[in-house]
Amino acid sequence: MKRTLPVFMAGILAGALLFGGIMAAASDGSKNIPVEYSGIKIIVNGKLLSSQLEPFTYDDKVFVPLRSVAEALQQQVGWEDNTVIITGGNAPRSLSLQDLFMPSCYGLKISENSKMLVDEKEYNKGFYVIPTNKDKAECKFTTSFSGLKKITGTLALDDESKNKGLTTLTIFIDGKKSQKIEIGPGPAVPLEIDATGANDITFQVENAVDMKIDFIDMKLNY
Repeated sequence: MKRTLPVFMAGILAGALLFGGIMAAASDGSKNIPVEYSGIKIIVNGKLLSSQLEPFTYDDKVFVPLRSVAEALQQQVGWEDNTVIITGGNAPRSLSLQDLFMPSCYGLKISENSKMLVDEKEYNKGFYVIPTNKDKAECKFTTSFSGLKKITGTLALDDESKNKGLTTLTIFIDGKKSQKIEIGPGPAVPLEIDATGANDITFQVENAVDMKIDFIDMKLNY
């Protein structure tokens, strides 16, 4: 039986969903799916939304025209290669590195969203690594987002690191050496990587066993 499912999007709810920025990436290809049109109405902030594209239901979920709803909420909608990006107001065009891409790691342990301590200041956004291989250890992030422009964040040797020595972190973009950063006791080091169009980013350290290296607030900027 067909159902009429009015979609009420109040300012607070819609803001939570769209204001800060949403990114939707899809795999290539096409698929035929059975959908049901049943006169679904969309009300945004008390006003009936008019759109040439009619909402429908599929698999007990309601699908609405993203651009129409976003623009009714005064959000900016755009395409960057194969990615839809919605932003509003002064929302930053960035995402957390580890939220979007899971790394493949060699010779180290990685922990995310855990406490990091640098110069007695606590950080909770980001991740840290502890190399276990005495020669070389690395983390490789493979991306599928061609709209990537740069990576920013902060690097530091954690106050709780068992090894208080010095190491050099080398960054590779698509297999090519990009930059080297010395990490040791002392203040955190700001990081900015030009990653325009990159497919993979690798962080590599040598002779850093038992060093707790913090990657603080690592952001993908698009």
